[in-house]
Amino acid sequence: MEHARIPIQGEALIRDCTEDDLAELIWYSRGGAGVVKERYLRWAFEKAARGEGVFLAARFRDLAFGRCQLHWRSTGNPHLADGATSAELDDLFVHSPFRGFGVGRALVRTCIGLSDARGLRYLRVGVQASNARAIDLYTSEGFVDGGPGMLRWQDWSMAVRIMERDLRA
Repeated sequence: MEHARIPIQGEALIRDCTEDDLAELIWYSRGGAGVVKERYLRWAFEKAARGEGVFLAARFRDLAFGRCQLHWRSTGNPHLADGATSAELDDLFVHSPFRGFGVGRALVRTCIGLSDARGLRYLRVGVQASNARAIDLYTSEGFVDGGPGMLRWQDWSMAVRIMERDLRA
């Protein structure tokens, strides 16, 4: 169901996630996968704090409304980041009223830039095969379909399409 679109008047900011951002982003995850998503977001935030990746937050004024993580080291998925030549873009999310304004694209481009600056060769992401909008976004940013894969975290798993961007191409 589409909710009302809110025109963004001014600039949204993408930055490293802070504790305050995390609290707001967890609040958004209370529906659906709530407890699992909260555990995952806290884990990803701690991983970034250890230097094993980056947790990005998209903010507008006093509101964190989007996020994604970039993992330098493997999350245990053999299809994704190996830490030496590739990174994994994970859990890109923009709260529905803010979709369609280029925030997701800005998060993806930030991840591409951070991975490239680190000297990595590949940036990979696992995308639900039914998420045509996300697949179109990644394809428009130079990602190609790398075939089927499986995302896993603790007791959770999901079948995905692995999409990959060669940062040297």
